[in-house]
Amino acid sequence: MNRFKKISYKKKNRLLLWGGLAVLFLIYKLTFSKTISLYFSCKELDQHMEMAANAPGRIDALEKESARLDRLLGKEQSDNLTQQSLLEVVTAYCQQNNILLKEFPQTLRASEKEYTIETNYFVMEGPFQKLLSLVYRLEQKTKTGKIASVSYSTRTDLRTKERILTATVFIRNIRRASSTAILDKTRERSNEM
Repeated sequence: MNRFKKISYKKKNRLLLWGGLAVLFLIYKLTFSKTISLYFSCKELDQHMEMAANAPGRIDALEKESARLDRLLGKEQSDNLTQQSLLEVVTAYCQQNNILLKEFPQTLRASEKEYTIETNYFVMEGPFQKLLSLVYRLEQKTKTGKIASVSYSTRTDLRTKERILTATVFIRNIRRASSTAILDKTRERSNEM
């Protein structure tokens, strides 16, 4: 105790200040740090609870978006349904507008990784306005696929000496292969090795 009395007030204040800081540091480490970490973890859990509460709405929105993308990719319809619906639309339009449908061959298919590209094409004869109107209807209204190309050409009929306009329309659908088909292809590749 004698030593403490011999120390000046300035040094006593410094010791008191450093001692107070040491006590504050210990109090922080022993109590406040745990409280602060629990506060932040509680806040994080509240955010997870909000996300879980909003999950059904988000799931519905994501399912709608997935269905929209499937329609754009053409996944929703089966192979024959796409060609059949396209044939129905084209023949109905051709009958209403006196256009001659010359060719409508089978669907061409090409597979690349997990996607299948289906191309339908058909050839028709008629006036430019009506042919263009059908292309517009297929692209904007019926949406049976994406118009990949339209090729117009003219030829002269030898009997009547008239020029005849023909249009070849290519419609492409991209489908994602089902997960089982992807797994089967993966297994085949691993068996080949």
